Amino acid sequence: MAHAVDQVIKEKAQEFLSLLQTPAEVSVGKKEDCYLVEISGNDLGVLIGYHGERLRNFQLLLSLLVYHELDAWENIRVDVDGWAKKREQYLIDLAKNTVQKVRLEKKAVTLPFLTGAERRTIHMIVNEEEGVSSSSVGEGDQRRLIVQPKE
Repeated sequence: MAHAVDQVIKEKAQEFLSLLQTPAEVSVGKKEDCYLVEISGNDLGVLIGYHGERLRNFQLLLSLLVYHELDAWENIRVDVDGWAKKREQYLIDLAKNTVQKVRLEKKAVTLPFLTGAERRTIHMIVNEEEGVSSSSVGEGDQRRLIVQPKE
């Protein structure tokens, strides 16, 4: 069945890219608890969008197309030309550098806008560190993550 899921995901991604008139190569592989869809080609920035907004939308729509075909939810992650991997590394570095800054300056640091999933990544990294904690404040587009010294 896993092979059939791989094929359906690849076919739906290719169909979607075709509708967008965006030529690209698509590969699908199983990685831990999800299917990783890697898209490569030229001038694919249009698929990524501002801070990955279009990439997240593409991922959601692809998941819906696959669900419609298989009548089952599959955990699908999409990466375009390695952008998602680079963004994940950026978040790891941001979390570690922020923790160091909070420890050094002994005061809270508010991070710039992050998506809910990105905030969760930072929270998980900060949670593993001694002497610091994190929290999210605000609503909607104004929601921000704060890393502060533990009291």
